[in-house]
Amino acid sequence: MPVWAGSGRRRVRLKVNRERGLSGRGFDSHPLQSWYPSVEVANRAGSKPFLCNPPRQPGGILGGDMLCIIPARGGSKRIPGKNIKPFCGRPIIEYPIATAINAGYDVLVSTDDDEIAEKATAVGAEVTFRPARLSGDWVELEDVLYDLLRDHEDGVACMMLPTSVFIKPEHLEQAETYLYEYDLVYSIVPFEYPIQRALEIVDGFVRMTVPDYRNSQDIPVMYHDAGQFYVFNVEAFCAAWEIERRILDLNAYGVIYNRCEVQDIDTMEDWKIAEMKYQARGM
Repeated sequence: MPVWAGSGRRRVRLKVNRERGLSGRGFDSHPLQSWYPSVEVANRAGSKPFLCNPPRQPGGILGGDMLCIIPARGGSKRIPGKNIKPFCGRPIIEYPIATAINAGYDVLVSTDDDEIAEKATAVGAEVTFRPARLSGDWVELEDVLYDLLRDHEDGVACMMLPTSVFIKPEHLEQAETYLYEYDLVYSIVPFEYPIQRALEIVDGFVRMTVPDYRNSQDIPVMYHDAGQFYVFNVEAFCAAWEIERRILDLNAYGVIYNRCEVQDIDTMEDWKIAEMKYQARGM
């Protein structure tokens, strides 16, 4: 399980620009209800939990409380059709959409691909088609976020990737509680092997890059971004972007996952490992 500290929860209202070109549909019962993992999430009144039955009426995302953005462009080269490729029997993008909806978020998928848009709206997300300037391989995710959020008032937003299959609704809910003290809460995981023991080849000779560490017990644990979720203060993010700083430069809290709970998916080997981890966890 991820490592958390503290308790409590708050929700901050985030208004959505009514003039943006959004498409999608509302719903009464979620189409993933028959297959989504049986994770129960306490409702706002603290009474009975609900399962895949988001409290939203037809009318779409406009005026919603909490916004989760899922950037999902087409054209993946290493894994063709990656963002809608079947993962354990379902298009992979359906997993983070269902998780965010169960956590009480309105979900907005930013894409440039008609098929991704169709898959996303079919399971309750809204879709916005990004401009051509934000559709290339070189585009940073921060640029996509800023384009969507720059006109909003103060609030909190979440970003999940289409491959965020391991996160449960309660993880997002718990992440919000840390925004009293931090501007960003995101998932991190320890490096599989101490990076301080890394080797390099110089002039044909192999040598340690950091020769100071002789014993493994003396090496401090180092972490990297697990790429599962980012819950952040919108005002702080936009201010950082405007001075050319990254989202990870914000005052941040890291939720620590172990390597069995997350998987970066960049190759087909990664994909197969992720499916094995997912099935082994009984999700």
